[in-house]
Amino acid sequence: MPMRLHYLKLWKEEENYRGGYFMLFRRKGWLRNQYDQQLIQNLLTMKKEWNRQKQLVDKSVEPSPEVLYDLKIAEAKYFFLLKEAKKRNIKIGKI
Repeated sequence: MPMRLHYLKLWKEEENYRGGYFMLFRRKGWLRNQYDQQLIQNLLTMKKEWNRQKQLVDKSVEPSPEVLYDLKIAEAKYFFLLKEAKKRNIKIGKI
């Protein structure tokens, strides 16, 4: 409920300042671009982490269960972010 009130307050401010409710949609576009850029950064970071974990397991003679567990976590995080990027139709060259 507080989040909804926050957006209503923003809407009223924009309406009073610009004279219409269309500015609210422009703000949403700006926020979406900002979160898309953050998602891309997180995606690239998790890809590096996942590759680092894979190399660690590949170079290990007998990897410990903790290392394998960390690899699975990094892989799951990376694929989760990848699915989210596909759902939002984000391309790295686009932004």
